[in-house]
Amino acid sequence: MVDTIRSINAGSICPAEILVCIPEVSGVTGIESFGDNVKVISTKSVGQVPQRAEGFECAAGNVVLQVDDDFQLSHDCLEILWGNLRTLGHGNVVGPAFYDSVTKRPLHEYKKGFAGFLKSLNAFVFAAAPWGERRMGRLTSLGIAYGFDPEIVNQELVESDWLPGGCVLGYKDDLVVERFFPFSGKAFSEDVMHSLLRRRKGVRHFVATKARAMTRVESEGMIWRGFTAELKARRHVVSLLRGSILRFYVWAASQIIVRVLKWSV
Repeated sequence: MVDTIRSINAGSICPAEILVCIPEVSGVTGIESFGDNVKVISTKSVGQVPQRAEGFECAAGNVVLQVDDDFQLSHDCLEILWGNLRTLGHGNVVGPAFYDSVTKRPLHEYKKGFAGFLKSLNAFVFAAAPWGERRMGRLTSLGIAYGFDPEIVNQELVESDWLPGGCVLGYKDDLVVERFFPFSGKAFSEDVMHSLLRRRKGVRHFVATKARAMTRVESEGMIWRGFTAELKARRHVVSLLRGSILRFYVWAASQIIVRVLKWSV
């Protein structure tokens, strides 16, 4: 959290306020000392989605950046996002390209060669995704979302079906403030649900490929943690999209195989 705040305040443009939304029961103190613009919002709710919603309601400005506490922004990230949002205007949200803070590689790296062929085959057959590079930025009828690899995209601003929730900039009147996540615990697929609700409001999603946000990728040993809760959340997304529940379970079975193979490598 501290690194996130520092990276934002060290940027080429600095926000008027940074709201840190923490449940009242957490007992975390002293965060305000990391910047004069930092303010703690003690939320009555516990959980990523309701905490963020309370922060949205408290935001004073007409432009709001949502950012998770395990991300760091590049020096010009916020400036690039704001420049693009200002050009697009209301009814749009903008997110950055995501990178692994350890390997420095894109988080949504597009694989080529034989490995890329296998990934495309798996995505096409089991996830109902377009083949190859055409799946970047797409959200399938099974609720499977694919990000952009900024190193193979020629455009500096590309439209997407969705945006990861780790970092999104938009106008306050385009925010979704309802508590839309219907489960307890870790909020799997909340960014997809959030994107769907924005789309229902007529809001369009864009990725600014030159803006960078960095985070640490979970180790392969974490791939089974919360798997049942993940499937429950993804099944809910499929129902929102009115996708095929049967095909979703076929995809879920394929994921078990994929994760077992990863575990064994």
